[in-house]
This record gives sequence, structure tokens and C-alpha cells, in this order.
Amino acid sequence: MSPEPRFSIRGEAKRVDQILRILARYGLGEWISKAQPELITKHLKNADGDRIAEMSREERIRGAITELGTTFVKLGQILSTREDLVGPELANELAKLQSDTPADPPEVVRSTVENEVGKTLEEAFQEFDLEALASASIGQVHAATLHDGRPVVVKVQHDGIEKTVSRDLEILASLAELAERHSSELRHYQPKRTVADFKKQLLFELDFGREARNLEQFDRNFSDEPDIRAPLPFREFSSKRVLTMERLEGKSVARAEELRAEGVDTPAIAERGADAYMDMIFRDGFYHADPHP
Repeated sequence: MSPEPRFSIRGEAKRVDQILRILARYGLGEWISKAQPELITKHLKNADGDRIAEMSREERIRGAITELGTTFVKLGQILSTREDLVGPELANELAKLQSDTPADPPEVVRSTVENEVGKTLEEAFQEFDLEALASASIGQVHAATLHDGRPVVVKVQHDGIEKTVSRDLEILASLAELAERHSSELRHYQPKRTVADFKKQLLFELDFGREARNLEQFDRNFSDEPDIRAPLPFREFSSKRVLTMERLEGKSVARAEELRAEGVDTPAIAERGADAYMDMIFRDGFYHADPHP
């Protein structure tokens, strides 16, 4: 018996890709994939144009998380630190997740800051750069100067992010319960417990008032050690959604060669950092759980 003739879908490639992606995403592509599986897989690409069929399982998980947005990216970043839970291959792949998010427009930033601190930008700051220095998943950071001349940075929560996160957390909780009931493979990852812990942590991150208190606590803990600094908050210009703090200039320790070329004793920095973490964990029981270079 001769095999069925092979066929392709005619039309503009971009539109074909869009249609097949949507069909596959909503589970409506079985009738195509049964007849010719590669018609679905060869057209499915991620946001960067890479073919999903050519990706490893770990790469596909990272790609899906990236497209799902803020809440899922945060979850992926946390899971990247839990090699014991997800395994080394997936943990390494999730460590590549980036949380860069487009900055809110200037008029939105102005409105958020003024509503939160109860003053106009001009009343609160001598200068305020409405162009963000950086923008991540929860908020963005702006350079500013107080009226007494002190340089500060102002962390401003993204407009609507709390509603987005709350909605996603509700969906995640439902999916975790479903996974634990019906997937022996996913049950191994303890999805309900993982999502519950994640929800608690993420809701903490949405409260910049808690972050301000943490900065103050850290400063008290290291008050006798002038070479360990955390930026202090300015409470009168801060709220749950806006955090104004000291602007501390520095260089990333990831630029080790550059630091050594400037005569910096990098082993001494590493030793001091290790000592600080020992103090945080064993002396204070209060430690920074999301370190970056």
C-alpha cells in the first residue's frame, strides 16, 4: 500500500506560522499533526524565531516561561536555584531567564510617584530623570536628586503589575493542583507546595515598604562595619509602590579582570563577601536571598 501523499500549507509563511501556533497552543491542531506532524512542529517558533522542534525540553520550558511573562519568569528564576527539585539541566537553563521588561512611559511614572508620595515630582525632588536607568519584572529605577543635593534612585512599581501577578498566581495555583492530581511526572516537583512558597515570596516583593524595612535592618546589623553598605531608604519619599533610596555607585564583581587592572584586591573582596554572608546567616539570621554580582 503506497503512503499517503505529503502536502504543505500554502500561504504567507508568517500568517501560516501564526495560525499553526494558535491552533497548537489551544490544543486544536491534533487533526493536522496526526496527518503530518512536522506541519505543526516546523512552523512553531519562539519569540526570537528559533524553531521549537529543534529545542531541547529544557529550552522549550524556558521559552514558554519567557513568553508567559513576569510572574512565570519570576517562578522560573526561583526554580533555577532549586537544582535539588528540578535537576541540574533544567536549573541551568532556567538560570538564563532574563526579567527585562519595557519601562512604563514618563506620564505613567509621574502619576505613580505623585500619587504614592503625595507630592508633585517638583516638590519632592530637585531633579528626576523620567527615563528609566533600568526596568525589570516588578518595577523600574530612575535617577533623581533631593532638594538638599543628595543623589538617590527611585524604584517605581510597574503600573498594573499587582493585578497581573494576582491573576497569574490564581491560575498557577489551579494548574499546580491539576498537575499534582493527574501527572506523576510533575507530582515529583511538588507543584502545590512550590507555588504556595512562590506566592508568599512574590507578594513580599510587591511591597516596597517591606523592602525599605529590610534595608534599614541590614544597615543596623552591619553598623559597625563601614566596608559593608546597603542603600538607606528615604521614608518620606517612599510607599508600598515607590522606594527612594541612596544612590551608591559601584562596579560589578563579575568584571574581575577590569577590577584587577585598576589594582583592586579581588581575593580580598571575595573573602569579605563570604564573611558577610556568614554573618548574615549565622550571626543575624537575616540574609540577602537574591544576590547578583
